[in-house]
Amino acid sequence: MLCGFPVAKDNVKFERQLINEVPCLPHILADKGYKTVVSHPNVPVFWNRVNAYRNIGFQNYYAKDDFVLDDMNREFLADSSLYRQVLEKLSDSLAKKQPVLDYIVTYFGHWNYPLSESRPNKVTSASKVEEVSSYGNTIYYKSRELIDFIEQLKKRDPDSIIVVFGDHLPFLGENFAGYVDSGVLTTNRSDFSSDMFKFYVSTPMIVIDGQRGAVKVGSLPLYQVPKLLLNLLNYTEPTIMDYTSSLPDKHIRPLPGLHFALPSNGTVELCKEPPFSEDCQTSSHWLQNVSVVSNDLFIGRQFTRPRHSITEAGAPLSNEANLSP
Repeated sequence: MLCGFPVAKDNVKFERQLINEVPCLPHILADKGYKTVVSHPNVPVFWNRVNAYRNIGFQNYYAKDDFVLDDMNREFLADSSLYRQVLEKLSDSLAKKQPVLDYIVTYFGHWNYPLSESRPNKVTSASKVEEVSSYGNTIYYKSRELIDFIEQLKKRDPDSIIVVFGDHLPFLGENFAGYVDSGVLTTNRSDFSSDMFKFYVSTPMIVIDGQRGAVKVGSLPLYQVPKLLLNLLNYTEPTIMDYTSSLPDKHIRPLPGLHFALPSNGTVELCKEPPFSEDCQTSSHWLQNVSVVSNDLFIGRQFTRPRHSITEAGAPLSNEANLSP
């Protein structure tokens, strides 16, 4: 999401496949005077975050030891507390009208969806899958805490661009049990229809463009969000996101071993293996080119990197807990 490139392999891209300094969204905005901050109340080194966040241009990384763990759902800090403390850390920058890129990764809401005594169950389910009601109650509180945070942001900075998204569907039992109960998936991924694959990788997303309000983006892959944000900021200089601009009238969504296209007419074109249809040949060729550029930028010699300098504003990463890189 931060770098504008899809991930086509079943791994964590920035754990082993991000070794270069790359002009991703944080670098680009830091180069224009933004303060770039990332917050996640987990141990800092998980998924190689310290190195990855530095390489893509974050100046400050607030991790678990930088937060007061005052409202816990077992080991997970509540979103309301996380949001409040992030605003406190940014209060000086906000008061000075300094532009800020503030990337928050929540922790509360992970399996197996524990809740504190202050968050009693509100949701029941007829499903025999335990996770269904557990997740229902977790999202009940997460949604309300998120709404409160968005309202605070809109009051403090009515012109701010706000983007909210999920990273994947919740785990609802083995073999997609909760989804099978609802009739939206089958127990075996190999039996998924085109629409099932789309459902399987789709999460809600909210984009609010300041006082202009919500932006209707339809079904948009997360890797195309940075380009959308730069467009909303009227940023017109060349970036690495230009390499992943959509094909005419369709978005490409890769998955391990296959990919699908989302044409503007709302259908789903599933491409599993050759011989491809003409449409799948086009999207497969696009994906191969993107993969070559991605490897060059993140682990290669960066022949495809746009030739403009990144100033010192985008280079260093400091950690408020004095964590070693």
